[in-house]
Amino acid sequence: GVTGVTSNPTIFEKAISGSTDYDEAMVSLASLGYDSKDTYEKLAMEDICSVADLLLPTYDLTQGRDGYASIEVNPRLAHNTGATITEAERLFSTLNRPNIMIKVPATPEGITAVRALISKGVNVNVTLIFSLEAYAQVMEAYLSGLENLCGSGGELDRVASVASFFVSRVDTVVDTLLQEYSRQGPKESAHLLGKVAIANAKLAYKSFRATFTGARFAALRSRGAKVQRPLWASTGTKNPAYSDVLYVDNLIGKDTVNTMPPATMVAFMDHGQLEHTLEQGEAEAEQVMK
Repeated sequence: GVTGVTSNPTIFEKAISGSTDYDEAMVSLASLGYDSKDTYEKLAMEDICSVADLLLPTYDLTQGRDGYASIEVNPRLAHNTGATITEAERLFSTLNRPNIMIKVPATPEGITAVRALISKGVNVNVTLIFSLEAYAQVMEAYLSGLENLCGSGGELDRVASVASFFVSRVDTVVDTLLQEYSRQGPKESAHLLGKVAIANAKLAYKSFRATFTGARFAALRSRGAKVQRPLWASTGTKNPAYSDVLYVDNLIGKDTVNTMPPATMVAFMDHGQLEHTLEQGEAEAEQVMK
């Protein structure tokens, strides 16, 4: 049932340092004079090529809706628009597969890069979105990029994008603040523990629906454009006091993606609840965020 794969430098670090799977390749690359940066990129690119090829039948079967593999632009470029665009284009061109997505962070500089990359026909996974304000800018960048691509005669149906909205990390930070607030005074914030990340995501989904059912996107859809799906990222539960499927059960809805760690996927297959939950409790979500 897995229809896509994501990666980032942290995931690769765990895979490379936590196993012997890459040892032979690293020794070979070292003997050829590769430094650590080039070795990392070579290993990562080979992995992403392999998984993209494995997912190509899914991509074909779903007519480009699913079957993507994501690889991240060097995080050191997060505040450099020009370098991000250049690096993303290089990765996309080098990997040379239709089902590759390039991950670009939703920094102000990154969002500007997203608009440019979409206008050039590059598939983009916009990552590290935490706030509704940033998400609004990400959707605007996607729409503007599509309009630019359309204006230059590009094929809109060949471009895909997701907006990766981070979830559990929001609760990790906000719960700490709520607990500190409760220790210092009133206890009325305790009922908000473990609620803020999901509320934030529900309101993001509400914003997504409003944007992609509007007249502006309808004009692009008529030319073959796909919606930029919200992607729920960081959905492994960090707090052992919470359900291990908290950020899966509560975030199920049409036109979404959930990138689960393997343990979370196994847990959901065992005892997850398959129900359309994203549009439930929007009024409560707004109250929680207030």
